[in-house]
Formats: sequence, structure tokens, C-alpha cells
Amino acid sequence: MKANGEKTLIQMDVEPDRIGSNYDTAVGIVADAKLGLAALGQELDERFSGRSAEKVDTEDIAKRREACLSRIDAFSSDEEPIRPERFLSELLPLLPENAVVCADPGTPCPYFSAYYRLPKAGRWFVTPRAHGALGYALPAVCGAYFARPDAGRIVGVMGDGSFGISAGELETLARLDLPVTLIVLNNANYGWIKAGQKAHGGKYYNVDFSDSDHARIAKAYGIRGRRVESPSELHEALSEALIGEGPALVDVVVQQLQEAQAPVSKWVA
Repeated sequence: MKANGEKTLIQMDVEPDRIGSNYDTAVGIVADAKLGLAALGQELDERFSGRSAEKVDTEDIAKRREACLSRIDAFSSDEEPIRPERFLSELLPLLPENAVVCADPGTPCPYFSAYYRLPKAGRWFVTPRAHGALGYALPAVCGAYFARPDAGRIVGVMGDGSFGISAGELETLARLDLPVTLIVLNNANYGWIKAGQKAHGGKYYNVDFSDSDHARIAKAYGIRGRRVESPSELHEALSEALIGEGPALVDVVVQQLQEAQAPVSKWVA
């Protein structure tokens, strides 16, 4: 942190052309993440050898986090369409401690990345963030189930754009009768892309499409489905979808991302 409050950004990436592509970068390190971080840690150990390093105050961090979250009214909002923050405030307390969450890099990505806290160490949250892999979560829950069949629940969260890309995999989940939960954050557009277009002048191109009832689509495959348009319905709908045999899908009609205060620095006013 500089004296004037500006942050100095150090970016590590395995691909050289990604350095500085999204943010102004003071230092770029081209390396594999695991090897690069190991080398960085070794360098820091050598530089601080024999000197006391300031310890991180975890209690202070927790207090600052709680204070920050308490200022966000959207977590308790009764607005319609449903605020994504309100959706998270209903879902997260319901998740079993050993649930596996697969999240698409569209609308779910910024909210889960900012507000979801892993209950314990391990790989319980999987998202292909920044890889543009729309359509990932729906088929990913199938692989996650066979990788961890003893997990409390496998949950796939996606936007409606992602759903449209891989909806055919509903047949696989129905045929295998896997006990997984699918959640579609439905805002009738490619939310991340549209929010990005707003940040670059507000000229929207090829990002909007008609509203679909994804619960009815799921039912056509023989999967339990429910559409939720009011915040008051979230708790019951999500609770039902997280239990029981076989797959279930909840279609949650949410606020459009370009109208939200999503936790992405380039979008927040």
C-alpha cells in the first residue's frame, strides 16, 4: 500500500500475455502458481531470516469483515427480482459442512468468491473463474459426485446463460438419478458480460434473451424443479432441494448483474 492509499498490484500467471490485461500491474511474475508461490515463499523466508515478521491478526480481520458485511443491506433485502446477496444469505446457512459447491464463472462467480467462506480446509468449492467456461457447473456436479459420493450434498450454481449451454446434461443426471442440487440464477441475460459492457460505456450487444422457466425444463427431464420469484420462498425451496433422493433444480429469478452492486472493483460505483 502506498502512502496515498493506492494499492500496488503484483500479478502471477502462467501465461505471459495475461499479465496486466485487466488491471495495472506494478510487478508481473510468469510462473506456475504452485511453483511460483513456493519460490516466493522461500525468498521471503530468506529476506526475513533472523527478523520478526508482523503477525496477521485474524480476529481483527474477522471483525473488519463482519463490519463490512453489516453495511450491505442487500443481504436482508425483500426486493424483487431477488438480490443475489439475499439468495446467498438463505443458501449458505443451509449447506452441510462437507457440501461441494461447483459455481459457474457467470453471475455466481463474484458473489461466491467474495462472500462464501469454506467451513473447513479442503477442496469444497470449485469454479473456473476467468476461464470463460460457461456451462461448467451443470456437468461438473456429475464428476464431483463420483469424486466425493460421501459429500453432504453436491451443489451446482449457474446463470441462465450457462444453463442453456449444457442443459442436455440434465438427461445424464436424471438417468443416473444422482442426489445433486442445481440452482439457476435467472436474470435473462449473460450477466457478467452485460455488466462488463456497462462498465465500458453501456452499449449492450448480444447479451439479452427471453426469460425461461428452468424448473419446467428440469421437470421435462423427470427432475424435481421449482421456480422462485420472491425472497420469502427461498428458504423452503432451497431446503427441499438440498435433501431427498435424485437431482433437484431451483430456478431463482434474480436482479440483473449490471444493475447490482456486485463485488467487482471495476463495476462498483
